[in-house]
Amino acid sequence: MNKNQEKMKILLVTNLFPNSQEPNRGIFNYHIAKELQKWCDITVIAPIPWLPKAKFFRRFTSRYKLTQIPKQEQIDGIEVYHPHYIVIPKLLGFLHGISLYFSLKNLIERLHSEKIFDLINAHWIFPDGVAVVHSTKKLNLPIMLTAHGCDINLYTTYRLRRFQILKALRKCDRITVVSPELKQKIVAMGIPEQKVRIIPNGVDIEQFTPMDREYCRNQLGLPLNARIVLFVGALDPVKGLEYLLEAIKLICNKYQNLFVAIVGDGSLRRTLVIKIQDHNLTDVVTLFGAKPHDEIPLWMNSCDIFCLPSLREGWPCVIMEALACGKPVIATRVGGIPEIINEQNGYLVESKDVTELAQGIDMALQRTWNSKEIRATLHSFSWKASAEKYYTEYCHLYNRSEKETTLR
Repeated sequence: MNKNQEKMKILLVTNLFPNSQEPNRGIFNYHIAKELQKWCDITVIAPIPWLPKAKFFRRFTSRYKLTQIPKQEQIDGIEVYHPHYIVIPKLLGFLHGISLYFSLKNLIERLHSEKIFDLINAHWIFPDGVAVVHSTKKLNLPIMLTAHGCDINLYTTYRLRRFQILKALRKCDRITVVSPELKQKIVAMGIPEQKVRIIPNGVDIEQFTPMDREYCRNQLGLPLNARIVLFVGALDPVKGLEYLLEAIKLICNKYQNLFVAIVGDGSLRRTLVIKIQDHNLTDVVTLFGAKPHDEIPLWMNSCDIFCLPSLREGWPCVIMEALACGKPVIATRVGGIPEIINEQNGYLVESKDVTELAQGIDMALQRTWNSKEIRATLHSFSWKASAEKYYTEYCHLYNRSEKETTLR
C-alpha cells in the first residue's frame, strides 16, 4: 500500500488476456489479475491485431471475430483496453515491437495522466515488454517484465528479436519468470541473477478437483468403458500433437477400447484431420474443438491420463489442472515441466521421441494411480500464492522508487 493507504495502482500490459470473443485467451493472466485485485487497483491493456472490419474479409480469415472486440470492456470488474496494432508478416516479425509501441504509447500516457500508475507489469517479453519499455520512457515508472515461455525459448533464437529482448531486459527494473529454466536462459544472456525472480503459475484447486469419472463422461457424451487419453490446448505445431498421433498409432492395437480426446482449436486442425485419416485413427482419435474453460474440469475428470507432448513450454497451467483433478500426466521434458512431474504423478519423455511417448502412455494406462497422492504433489501451487509473490515484487519496486524520488 502507498502512503495514503490506497491500493497500489498497477497497469498490466499483455496480448494474452481474455476478451469478449476469446474468453479462454491467456486465462492464466486473468487469474493473476483477479487475485491481485485484492491488494491492487488493476488496469489491463490487452492489444489485439488490427483487421479490416468489412464483412467481405470474413472469407479470408478465421480471426475476423477479433474485429468485434470493443476498444474497452470490463471483465469481472477489471477495466480492460484493447488498442489495435498492425501484425507484420512472419519474415518481418521483428517489427512487432515497433508496431505495438505506436499502439501503446499514447494510450499509456493518457491512462497514466488520469490514474497515476505506481508500476507497469508487462506479461510476455516480445513484443509486449519491448514496446512497454520504449513507450514509457518519459513516465519514469518502475517496469517489471514477465516471461512465460516462447518469448525466451523461441524468440531469442531470432537475431533481431533477441537484440530487442535483451535491450528491454536490461532497461527494466525487475524480471519474473514462470520456471527455473527460463531464469537460467535469461541469466545466460548476461542479465544479473539478482534481477530475476521465479514465480510459477498456479491452479484453481477449487474449480479443478476430483469428480466422479462416470458422471463426467455422461455429461460430455464420452464412452463409459473406454481408456481415455486427453489433450487440452492449442492445436499448434509447438504442442507436438503430430507426435502424439504417431505414438497412438503404435499402441492402439494393444487396447481395444482406447480413445483419444483432443480439446482445443488452432492452425494445425486441418493437418490433424488428414493425419488421423491417414493413420486409420478415425475410430480412436476425436477432435472436439475449443471448449469453455469452466467445462475443462469435466474433461480432466473424464480421462484416464493426460498427455502434453510439447516441443517447448514455460510453466503449463493445463498440467497443474490435470494434477489437481488427480490425473496422471505424460509430458515432455521441456520448460518447467520437470519441476512439476515426478514418479508419483506421471512420466516424463523426450520431445519428438515417438517411441518413448508411446511407452509412457502405455505404462501410464497399465499402472494403478492414487488420485489423492497425485493431487497432493501440487503442494502450495495456487493463483493466490502466485499473486502474493507478484505483489511482493511490486512493493519492493514501489518502495525503491519512492526512495529514489525522495533522493532527487
